[in-house]
Amino acid sequence: MLLRFFNSAYLSRFLFALVIAVVIWFPSFVVPVKPVMPQWQAPLYSLYLAIPVKFVWFDTLTAFLLTLATGLVINALAVNFGLSGKTSYVSFFLYLLFASSLHRFTRMLPVIFINFLLALFLFNLFGTAQAGNNRIKSFNGGLLVGLMTLFYPPMIILLVVRFLGLVSHRINDLRSFLSVLLGVVTPFLYLFAYAFWTDGLQEVADNCLHISNAGFSVVMPSDIISISVLVLILILFVSALFTGYKNLYRRKILKRRNVSIIIYLSVFLAVIYLFLSDDLQFFALLFVPAAVAVNDYLRFVKRKKLSETAIFVLLVLVLFDHYLYLYNAY
Repeated sequence: MLLRFFNSAYLSRFLFALVIAVVIWFPSFVVPVKPVMPQWQAPLYSLYLAIPVKFVWFDTLTAFLLTLATGLVINALAVNFGLSGKTSYVSFFLYLLFASSLHRFTRMLPVIFINFLLALFLFNLFGTAQAGNNRIKSFNGGLLVGLMTLFYPPMIILLVVRFLGLVSHRINDLRSFLSVLLGVVTPFLYLFAYAFWTDGLQEVADNCLHISNAGFSVVMPSDIISISVLVLILILFVSALFTGYKNLYRRKILKRRNVSIIIYLSVFLAVIYLFLSDDLQFFALLFVPAAVAVNDYLRFVKRKKLSETAIFVLLVLVLFDHYLYLYNAY
């Protein structure tokens, strides 16, 4: 019922998704939590934390608006590149549901900034084949990787995904590959110039590419509700990826390449979460490709009622998690 309701582009669908998001985020506004400076070097996140704020809920509001913006970018991506119906808010709704799945995700975290940039990065990857000038598109993709790296160093691994995007779209121009590298380097030129000016070059050089706790580890919450929410999302996501891979040969060439890119991106994001991070927030990196992949999967799955039931159960569990947190906070 929910998915069919959002499978049209009426303003009422967007507003209803917005109302659901507000209801989910309401406990975080009632009991706002100030952002914590991460252990790794995150220059752009530190810059955000340096903003003087008088209102305690400013960080929560910023996180909420960024989550909405990310959902809109993902929805536009799915519609424009044929991975959703031409008039649909399903991807928007799915991303809001996934990104708000746990109460600990509904506060200002580096991953919220990263996911917004990641959605733009995926848009950049999909648009490569239609670009009039691939070198500009490649530079922009590299620039987004560089910016994400300044929020979390292991995101530099997505440089490989950008190269794979060029290979998938049969672009063999050496200057396009060099443009990606130039885009990645550009944010660091500004960072090192600022560090040199403020006499902090040594500290930045030592920490900007530091990868903490490299090694396999599965960071999961301890309570059964949170675990159930994440496992349910993971089941939907893995089912979507498996079905997308299995049906690649049935798609047109451009859609086949874009679905392949989603699979590549998902694998590399899983590597970052499993091997290069020690914080649960980076599970949320998977929500960007998940919203697109699950939407595409739900369009073709035969057991519609089972999918609708899974999404409804997920929504109920998410609401329960958030309002249990509000109850415990008091």
